[in-house]
Amino acid sequence: MKNTLKCLVSLFLGICLIMPVPMNIFAHETDQVIAVEVSENETYYFSTQEDYHSYLKHQESNGSGIQPHGEFTTTQEIARQNLNMKFVGYHRLTPTWTKAAAYTIRANESSTAKINGSFNGLSYTLTVTHSLGVDTTIPADRNRFSRLAHYGDFVVKHMRTNYHDQSGIYDTYDYISTQTINTYLLVQYQ
Repeated sequence: MKNTLKCLVSLFLGICLIMPVPMNIFAHETDQVIAVEVSENETYYFSTQEDYHSYLKHQESNGSGIQPHGEFTTTQEIARQNLNMKFVGYHRLTPTWTKAAAYTIRANESSTAKINGSFNGLSYTLTVTHSLGVDTTIPADRNRFSRLAHYGDFVVKHMRTNYHDQSGIYDTYDYISTQTINTYLLVQYQ
């Protein structure tokens, strides 16, 4: 019995290791929310493992090109929130308030800021990364305390995907889709 169990576990692990991953996505779990980066500017956030696994299951079946007769998918936008000039965080080179005439950022020096949010009861994270290809100087008012700050324009959407067959809806899941429209690096004053 023990050898049979070991054999089954080994077989299962072997199959999992050789199965190809059909999608080119990146997923990670943060505080019970599973993030899937679907493009450079768009990320999906799933609030449960079940929703994420449902998404994966249907992505794999769609990737095979085989869909049972009479089955189809509908995806609808439940609600939308446009966030314009949303403060995301401070640049790593300015951890404290200071009086400066200008800020100089060297080429290829990057900084990332993140902020968590919630929309219609579903959580998400907004991320802004700045990396400039050339040295850049940003002027500031030397008489006021200031810091460099990351801002962005985002579209946050509550989405629902339903899977139908001849009997009706047989699977559904909700998720948040965030799209980064623009990012900004600005001087913020105290």
